[in-house]
Amino acid sequence: MWNSSVPEMEPMRSRRWTEVGPWVLEEQEESTMTTVESVVEDAQRIAMEKDTAELAGDLQGLLGQKLVAYAVGDKHPKTIGRYARSEREPDDSTRERLINLGIVVEVLRAGMHEGTVKNWLLGSNQRLKGRAPIAVFHDGHMAEVIGAAKAFVTRR
Repeated sequence: MWNSSVPEMEPMRSRRWTEVGPWVLEEQEESTMTTVESVVEDAQRIAMEKDTAELAGDLQGLLGQKLVAYAVGDKHPKTIGRYARSEREPDDSTRERLINLGIVVEVLRAGMHEGTVKNWLLGSNQRLKGRAPIAVFHDGHMAEVIGAAKAFVTRR
């Protein structure tokens, strides 16, 4: 029950507020793991709810056709545009890779400016033995890239 004279507060991302009395809120620290896991869950939900055209279009707009095609293992970058325009449907494995790339992008968006996501994917990453996350993703090690993205968001 809230007292109308007490303004409602928006909890910070890494904190939660618990009502301990009729007019008192107690601030409690959430574990970093819970926060990061909720970011990943949100990223999974967002990526999986999008149809192929929307997902491919978003990825293409942020990363470009060539980079998305490289990431998902498609030799023809224009195919990504065809997916985005609903002119063609990817096979199941390509759709899965698009979703996983979407998850990585959404996790990164939670921890950095959208314009920086592409740079992170192309840059050297210590957690990935100095390799660029996009190259590791291309090689099929998507879980490692998602782990590196989670670690990056945790540090922010």
